[in-house]
Amino acid sequence: MTTPRPPRLATWILGRAIPSTLREAVLGDLAEAHAQRLAAEGPAAASRAYWRDGWAVVRSLGSYSNEPTSLTPPRGPLDGFGADLKFAFRLYARRPAVTALVLTTLGLAIGGSTAIYSVIKPALLEALPYPYGQRLALVWENDESGVSNIGYATMTDLRDQVRGLDRMAAVGYWQPTWLGISEPLRLNGQKVSHTFFGMLGVAPALGRDFQSGDDLQNAPRVAIISHRLWRERFGADPAAVGRSISLDGRPYTVIGILPNDFESLLGPGVEIWRPLGYDASMPQACRSCRHLRALARLAPGVTMAAAAGEVNGAARRMLAAYPKEYRTLGMSLEPLKTNLTKGSRAALMILFGAVVLVLGIACANVANLLLGQAVQRRHEFAVRMAVGSGRERLVRQVLLESVLLGLGGAVVAVGLTAALLGPIRAAAAAGLPRAEAVGLDWNVMLFGALTGLFAGIAFGLLPARSSLESAAEGLRLGGRATARHGVRRALVITEVGLSSVLVIGAVMLAVSMGRLLDVDPGFKAQGLLTASIQASGPAFRSDSAVWQYYGRVRQAAADLPGVTAAALVSQLPLGGGFDQYGVRSESRLQRNPDDAVSADRYAVTPGYFETLGIPLAEGRTFGPPDRRGGGLVAVVNATYARTQFPGKSALGERIAMGGDPSAGPSTGTWRTIVGVVGDVRQVALDQPAGSQVYIPFDQWQFADDLTLIVRASGDPTALAPALRTAVRAVHADPTMQRVLPMPAVIGSLVSQRLIVLRLFEGFALLSLLLAAIGIYGVMASGVAERSREFGIRAALGASTGAIRRAVLLESVILGGAGLAAGLGVSALLARVLGAGLYGFNAGDPRVYLGAATALLLTTVVSAWVPASRAAGHDPAATLKSD
Repeated sequence: MTTPRPPRLATWILGRAIPSTLREAVLGDLAEAHAQRLAAEGPAAASRAYWRDGWAVVRSLGSYSNEPTSLTPPRGPLDGFGADLKFAFRLYARRPAVTALVLTTLGLAIGGSTAIYSVIKPALLEALPYPYGQRLALVWENDESGVSNIGYATMTDLRDQVRGLDRMAAVGYWQPTWLGISEPLRLNGQKVSHTFFGMLGVAPALGRDFQSGDDLQNAPRVAIISHRLWRERFGADPAAVGRSISLDGRPYTVIGILPNDFESLLGPGVEIWRPLGYDASMPQACRSCRHLRALARLAPGVTMAAAAGEVNGAARRMLAAYPKEYRTLGMSLEPLKTNLTKGSRAALMILFGAVVLVLGIACANVANLLLGQAVQRRHEFAVRMAVGSGRERLVRQVLLESVLLGLGGAVVAVGLTAALLGPIRAAAAAGLPRAEAVGLDWNVMLFGALTGLFAGIAFGLLPARSSLESAAEGLRLGGRATARHGVRRALVITEVGLSSVLVIGAVMLAVSMGRLLDVDPGFKAQGLLTASIQASGPAFRSDSAVWQYYGRVRQAAADLPGVTAAALVSQLPLGGGFDQYGVRSESRLQRNPDDAVSADRYAVTPGYFETLGIPLAEGRTFGPPDRRGGGLVAVVNATYARTQFPGKSALGERIAMGGDPSAGPSTGTWRTIVGVVGDVRQVALDQPAGSQVYIPFDQWQFADDLTLIVRASGDPTALAPALRTAVRAVHADPTMQRVLPMPAVIGSLVSQRLIVLRLFEGFALLSLLLAAIGIYGVMASGVAERSREFGIRAALGASTGAIRRAVLLESVILGGAGLAAGLGVSALLARVLGAGLYGFNAGDPRVYLGAATALLLTTVVSAWVPASRAAGHDPAATLKSD
């Protein structure tokens, strides 16, 4: 049995009497009321009410009456929701251009928020991906310069004395070369205590964990590898467990494969681990050999503060027992998560603040657009209220439409985020924590959906309120429209104000980055090509074999066509290396060796200073006589010479690196200073050079991992294939990696800043585009509403130029008001961010002038078309219509 439909004749008459723009909504309301009365009162009463209410609609079209009708009886809050939903979708289909514009605007804004959230979530919001992550902390020694690593003996004392620490593990650097395969492969690795993985709460997916018997000096060599290395190099073969591989020419047995979801937070990119294998008798296990990071797990129920107090108590006891071994009075505990995020937290929060501003601009823009639509829909709202639709029903309809737009924008945003996931992850890997965990999971998609939902509610509130005003205004034009126009102007001012904050922030970051990149690093970076070379394997067991090999490599590189100079160095300036030694002067001896001046140490081949273009200030550089067996010499930088030998020349002074001068020929023998060179920035462009000491490569026995540097007469990157071939021709076993021009090496140091700058610039440009759309919408709407005024002004003799200037002046006033509103926030932002920006002056007027110019130019360009339209009104047509 079918449900009786509304009277067909009445429906046919109403369909021709009601304008097409209102027909669907009004007939839908009448049909819904008919169905409810049909169930409550029967067919006859429902049909009579349908005719009566339909006639009321027809009358309201000619002469609006605000008297309520009997159209809609009391109903529940969700009655008619389905009809409202269908109407909203049909409304979008009838206005595809407006719908596409709104979805694109929201998709870009919500997509930016979702993308940044996908990076922030694993870095700042989630717990560490270990079962005991909240109880993990790093242990540092404190000294006058901050915190430092600790020695093995110090760690064992802490492990034995501090009850608040459940477990401890040492972590050291290891970069072995895998030999015996088609081409030697250098691996990123770590040497760790056997307790390392157990302390994290991680067990191998295949094989076994390290055991105490593996962590002995002469124990059989074993290794655990990452899931990725197992998949890529062993084809995910389970038989890989138990296989022997040659690392640096020594056999290692693979005993375990880590799970696929394991994240190496203490060493991103690490793919192989071996036991530390230290004991107290080894020279590198001393208390002053601070080359290990100590990771601790707090005992259950112990707070970080209580454990730190115990650690400091143990430190004081060690200082009393070994006064010559320590230069610190305390130690500190730092939560592992804090350590991992402290370098990027500010950058991530800046970016998140930027996307929130963009989202606010987008919401204001869409609200502005929907307010304009509400003006055009005043007839629809008036008729629907005339036939009995309540205020709540109209508000619900408009809010439903805006929420659907917000959710549609979220769908577009999630799709955009999915498309950009690869670049986002690559950008995060350049300097942001937990890059491997960046992804589009359900949590991220839920964030996008909720952002769209709340954005839809936010930008729908004003149009919802305006719908009631439009209904009350009926079919008449008047003061209410002007009030709505004032609201739209206020929204534009808000957009411009928020845009000014983003634009000024982008200018600040760009100025800071430009000044940072203009810093003189102390050498000439252009034209340099660098390559890391590690001599490992059975052929390089002796120091003489290493020296000979690198000498031949240098000569082979120098002989290449297009190479004007070549040299090798133990740590590349601005290359991320860190190798400091205590340096003592014979004329200024300290009682405690640990009180010696800390200096960057470089082992270099002849021609190094000339290749890099480091200026010679005094004396000479290294030459053929400065070899093993000759007089031990050194070159120091200007900072060391000035601070250690004030008022006199450093030439001829003798210095020692490391321990007591009688301790050995390589670490303590006195060296004569033969030259002074310019300062070179080692750590970062924004950190000045400290003391630096250079020694001849042939006089240093530990230099088996060097960086080859060549200066090219043309494009240095074009030399890379020939350089690789020349190095392989000298010997096949050593590996050559990170073949990069020097500007790219420097760029990697500022990669995080560049990421923030590029994203901030993108958000600033997007905000300008959104502000331009908002200004255009308001000015176009205003011109349309004032068409009669402009026609009359033209009829009275106003020139087209005068009318155009009047509209442009109005837009400039809007933009200027927004800019003025944003300057206060921008000035505060400049003071907050300026302290962390290199070379930036928060009071620099050029920053604000540049941003103001961009915003006002955007305002004028956005208003040009509406201004031209206003100037083109035909006065004759206006007078004829009157």
